Amino acid sequence: HRSNQLHPPSFTCIVTDLAGEARFVSAVTKRLTQLGAMTRGDRHSGLGASGDAFGFGRMDLMSGPYGLPALAKLKADVARKQTDIPMRLPNWPGGWDEFSQQALASMEMSQVPAVEDAEKTLTPGKNAKGTELKKFLNRILGMPCRVQQGIFELLAGHVERLEDSDRRDGLLDRGVVSLNHSSRFGRLQKVEELSSEPMPGANLALRRLSLDRGIDWEASQRLLENAPADEDGMQGFYMRPLDSAEPEPLLVLRRRRLAREGGVGTYTLIYPHVGSTGALDGHACTAARLRSSTFYSVPVEEAAPAWQKQYASSASLCVHKQRGRSCGNAECRAGLRCLEETMLTGQILAHWDVLTGLLRQTSLNRCVLDSGTVLVGFLVPKDIIPLMKENFKQRAEMLQRAPSFEGREARVPPRRRPARAGAVLDISDDENGSPVLSSSSESEAPRWLPAPSWPGQA
Repeated sequence: HRSNQLHPPSFTCIVTDLAGEARFVSAVTKRLTQLGAMTRGDRHSGLGASGDAFGFGRMDLMSGPYGLPALAKLKADVARKQTDIPMRLPNWPGGWDEFSQQALASMEMSQVPAVEDAEKTLTPGKNAKGTELKKFLNRILGMPCRVQQGIFELLAGHVERLEDSDRRDGLLDRGVVSLNHSSRFGRLQKVEELSSEPMPGANLALRRLSLDRGIDWEASQRLLENAPADEDGMQGFYMRPLDSAEPEPLLVLRRRRLAREGGVGTYTLIYPHVGSTGALDGHACTAARLRSSTFYSVPVEEAAPAWQKQYASSASLCVHKQRGRSCGNAECRAGLRCLEETMLTGQILAHWDVLTGLLRQTSLNRCVLDSGTVLVGFLVPKDIIPLMKENFKQRAEMLQRAPSFEGREARVPPRRRPARAGAVLDISDDENGSPVLSSSSESEAPRWLPAPSWPGQA
């Protein structure tokens, strides 16, 4: 990288699927993360738009906080020869029992230190996560290849589960999250600002946003027209039959081939009220799963009225009421197309400690409004807003009661300045013993007369 370079450098990392190479991918990822944080203020900017380490996200274990906890879970699973992580072990005819036995023997032979003894083996001042993971990733290089594969798959499974748990709880620290593309609401089609309220006692504002994640009928037709050809002939509009409600429409588009699925093509399911998903019954939607499902294909003329009806009703009704059922939850948002969220914007960094303590999250959100305005801030739950207002109000009152030094004149003792050139200060006593100042021009340079003897002074 050179100064004033118009385009940043682009790197292509080529690695094999050998698990031991995760050590080197993690090191490169960590360096690029630090580079992006220093140069652009965003730790994900050095890894491209997706924020993934060259597309090998599973191999990046050192730049996140989940590597060491996942390593502890891996060792516990291998020691007790049981795990709740679903694993594919095609290279192990004996399954999990054979793998766990070989993995335990390989780890003992490589002298992998136990996690509970990490505090004793680490150098003071070092980071426990970095030292422990480096040692583990370096030592698995000497294990057989199939043992490496199994150990790394188990470790990556634990990392993914820990991330999913924090993501559900809203505690996943992902830096600046794009609200329009990669938030928990899916891909948003429209973001509008409904109102703005200043926060008392701080340069912050609470902005109420309307998030529209649905796809109207005209947009769905354009997607189908611009979609690439499908050799299996599965693209098009479908209806999903329901037991006690009218069938619901959806659009099926060809996506790509997945190597882990044996090279078969996958499909994206697009709904009028909640956007798109690539899963069907919890698995990747393939042509075989699509044929075995209850979906049935319909012509465009039949799908149009059902699509427009659900698109309109989902603006204010949850999916239960859309299907003619009763819903006892007044705040139900299942299947709701238009969502309202509150974003706190302004001088976030000036109140970082207070906000992270109240919200218990450190991930900022960035969204682009339909007007082109870009907002960056925290998404605030409704139940936290009154507490946040009260907190900042009390802080403002405390600042007002605190003594202020603005406008006060500094009480500095007068400085003793020499007389002007040609003037002499004579200090003498009058009849009452009070000093009298007089000036004279007898000498050009100022002179100081000795102090007089005051009455009663020895």
